[in-house]
Amino acid sequence: MTTRQKVIDIFATFSTYREDLSINYREPVTQEDIDRAQAKCNVTFPDDLKDFWLTCGFGTMYSSKDKVLSENNNFFMSPDIVEKVLNRNAEAGYEEVEIDDGMVPFFNLFQDFFCGIKEQSSSDKRIYDDIKYDSPVVVAEDIWDFALKFWEDPDWLLNID
Repeated sequence: MTTRQKVIDIFATFSTYREDLSINYREPVTQEDIDRAQAKCNVTFPDDLKDFWLTCGFGTMYSSKDKVLSENNNFFMSPDIVEKVLNRNAEAGYEEVEIDDGMVPFFNLFQDFFCGIKEQSSSDKRIYDDIKYDSPVVVAEDIWDFALKFWEDPDWLLNID
């Protein structure tokens, strides 16, 4: 079974219930939601990200055992939130956020710490941490690997050097 299929199965059923994991997840988004957000920020989202939204949706996944992160953290962002971050929407509190050119934020660890993926024009599917700096670090091979790592350990990104 591919990593993509594992993640889709987990998000579709949450059949692997864990007491140490709190999940606040929403239904998958529509293609219209994606198209609208892309048009507003004039960016073509990567196919992997669109596929993730269409099959898994968006929301939060965090460890409830130690409460290091709360329901406002570990947020797989929706297309409209990605658009607001890219456009530095002041009403949403993103006016100070700076993202490297060519990067699409899709995950908010906390405050203004974003993980992202390169725009569709790139063939690079890897996931980068803290994309507001000039030299972000690769933390996963693709969005499916990234999501599976969070399912296995919602605090894993905090432990990366």
